Amino acid sequence: MNYQNSEFVDHQLAMLTEEKEARLLAAKYRMRAEYEHLTVPTVNLLIKTELLPWESLESIFFRASALNHLSGISALQRALMLPDNGMMSIKRHLQLSVALGHELRTLSPAIPTLMSKSTLRLYGNLLPTKQIALTSYRVCPRCLEETGYGRSYWSLASFTVCETHNCRLIDSCPICEKTLSGTRPAYDRCSCGVEYSKIESASCSGPLHEMSIIIASKFKNQQINNTISSYPNDVLSMGLPDILELLAFLGALSEDPGTTYLNLSRKVVSLKYAHRLVKKATDALLDWPNGFHRLLASARSFRSYNETQASVYKSISHITGVIPIGSQQRWSNFILSGIESFLSRRDAWGRSSF
Repeated sequence: MNYQNSEFVDHQLAMLTEEKEARLLAAKYRMRAEYEHLTVPTVNLLIKTELLPWESLESIFFRASALNHLSGISALQRALMLPDNGMMSIKRHLQLSVALGHELRTLSPAIPTLMSKSTLRLYGNLLPTKQIALTSYRVCPRCLEETGYGRSYWSLASFTVCETHNCRLIDSCPICEKTLSGTRPAYDRCSCGVEYSKIESASCSGPLHEMSIIIASKFKNQQINNTISSYPNDVLSMGLPDILELLAFLGALSEDPGTTYLNLSRKVVSLKYAHRLVKKATDALLDWPNGFHRLLASARSFRSYNETQASVYKSISHITGVIPIGSQQRWSNFILSGIESFLSRRDAWGRSSF
C-alpha cells in the first residue's frame, strides 16, 4: 500500500514539474512576442515610392525620406529601430513594407536578410555576410547623374567599379573626406554641400571592368557578356558566392601568415583598400595559372637552399591551411588545382613581381 502511494506521489510530482516547465516556456514565448512587438515599431510614411530595378534599401530610404520632406534617413532609421549592421531579420519585412508602402513580395528581395550567422539573402542570392558592406555606403557618380538611385550589388565587397560606366565607386566625399552615411542630407549630397553626381571618377583597366560585369551579371542571374575574355572559363562558370570567396582569398594572400589571416577575417573596410585587394586578385587570375603562380611565389613565408617540393609546400602552409578542404565550394577546388600545378613547376617557385 505504501509502495502504491509512493508511486502515486511520484506521478503527481512529475505532472506538477511538467506543468511548471510548460508554464515557464509559455511565459517565455509571450515575453519574446511582446519584446519583438516592442522592438519593431510601425511607421507608415504618407507619400510612397516604387521600387526601382535592383535598388538598394538605402537608396529606397533616401527617396522615401525626400518625398516625405525628412532630412536624410537617420531619423527614419531611428524611428524604425533598424539594426546598425544593416542586416535584417524576417520580422523586418512586414515592418518595412508598411513603412515604404510596397507589397511584401516586391520589397522582400531588396532587404538584406540574415539567414544564418554567416549568410544573408539579397535579391535571391545567398551570400556570405563577410562579403557584404552594409555599414558603409558606396555610390557611382555617373549612375547618380543618369538615374538618381543606387544598386544593391554596390555593397558587395569585391564590387569596386561600375559595370556600366567603368568608373570607380566612391565611399567618401573627395572634398571634406567624410564617409558616406545615413546622416548626409540627401542620397546625392554630402553635408558639406558637394553633389556626388558632379564628381569625376577615374576609369579602370579592362580586367577590373570585366570582373564587375561578371559580378553584376551573376547577382542579377543574367548571362555574362560574350566579350568577357580575360578570365578562365572555370571562373566564369562559378556562382556568385564562389567568385566573391575566390577574390577575397586571392586578395588576402601575403608572405606574413598573420596578415593573411587578418585579411581573411576582417570585415569590409574602405573602398580604396577593397579596390587594391580586388586588383591583386584579378591580376592573379589573368593568364591562369601563371598569374596565380606569381602571387604564390610572392606569398611564400620563407625560402631555403636547395629547395624541394616539400619545403616549398611548407612555405605556403599558411595558405593551404585556410582553404576549406573537402567542401563543395568550386573556388577551393580551383585554387587547389593551381597550387598543385605550382608545386610541380620548379621555375615557378622564385620570387615574383607582385
